[in-house]
Amino acid sequence: MHKSNSHTKAYAFQGLLGIGTGSIFTGTQVPVQASVTHVDDTGLAVGMLVCFRLIGALIGLAISSTAFNSVFAADIASLFPLPEQLKILEDESQAIGFIAMLRSVLVDKVVLNEVVEVYTSAFRVVWIV
Repeated sequence: MHKSNSHTKAYAFQGLLGIGTGSIFTGTQVPVQASVTHVDDTGLAVGMLVCFRLIGALIGLAISSTAFNSVFAADIASLFPLPEQLKILEDESQAIGFIAMLRSVLVDKVVLNEVVEVYTSAFRVVWIV
C-alpha cells in the first residue's frame, strides 16, 4: 500500500506540474496574437514566440548539462577507483543513462551512498544555475 501511495503522490505532482506548464505555454500565445496589427501576422508572431522559447530551452539545456557534467566529473573522480559495476561512471556523459540502473547495482552501501551524493551535488548545481 505504501508503494502505491508514493506513486499516487508522484502522479498527482506530475499532473499539477503539467497543468501549470501548459497554462504558461498557452497563456502567452493569446497576448502575442492580440498584439499584432494585421491578422495575417498572427502566425508569424506565434512562430516567433515558439522559436524564442525553443532557443531559450536549448541554451538552458546546454548550460545545465555543462554544469552537471563538470560537477559530476570532478566529484566522481574523488571516488576512484570505482567498483567494476560503476566503471561506466568514469565517463560523465553516461551518468544520466545510468540512473535507472543504480537500484540494481550490487556494490557496498557506503560506495552507493557516495555515488548518490555525487549525483545530488551535480543536480544541486543545475538547480542553482
